[in-house]
Amino acid sequence: SRQFLVKQGQQSAIASFNLYPRNSDDIDADIKTMDNVLSVLSGEPQNAEIAHELVERLGNDPEVWLKEYWRLTA
Repeated sequence: SRQFLVKQGQQSAIASFNLYPRNSDDIDADIKTMDNVLSVLSGEPQNAEIAHELVERLGNDPEVWLKEYWRLTA
């Protein structure tokens, strides 16, 4: 698990990610899921642009646009 500081203006908060596999019965699936999540959080400019375009086109619901995002960034 990782902890980090999120700061915006005068406000700040400590947040954490639990990066451990959730389902020890299927480690490969958990690692793939973790890779997918990290790809969204990576901050690469080209991936951010893809995410922005998908949200513009498909709406804010990640259930709708995430699979397409992962397909395009694979």
